[in-house]
Amino acid sequence: MLIGLLAVLAVAWRPKDPGDSDAPMFAAALTHWAEAAYAVGGSPCEMKRFLNRLRFAAAGSDPEQLRGDVIVGLGVLTHANEGALRAFAYSGDNLRNAVEDSAEADPVMAMIRDAITFLDDPANSDLPKFAPTQEQAERFLALWDGVVVRA
Repeated sequence: MLIGLLAVLAVAWRPKDPGDSDAPMFAAALTHWAEAAYAVGGSPCEMKRFLNRLRFAAAGSDPEQLRGDVIVGLGVLTHANEGALRAFAYSGDNLRNAVEDSAEADPVMAMIRDAITFLDDPANSDLPKFAPTQEQAERFLALWDGVVVRA
């Protein structure tokens, strides 16, 4: 598990050109959500596609309406349980309840629940509380669905 997490972090923070860097809040969110993202499973290539898809979605968003940290959290949630996010975005289901209900049966959703709970206390992190609105979830899904990253 630790080796996989290190692989994800290595992909997320590979050497880049100076003009090709993640926004600070996006990068901090990648660190915060990395363990849950990796726990979803998949090969290193699949994780690279996931990270690239996140970066493309972030590049297409308006930071005033959808911050990078929210994009990463919603991306990890979509990666783990897309149905829960779609139900929240389009039906108004309570996102926290959906995560909590799924956490009982799914260890990855339990990790996501714990990551969300950690952000509830501002003393824990430089990231703000994770409380996306239904509109933000809809915007994210429109961006997410518009990005296809092929092998």
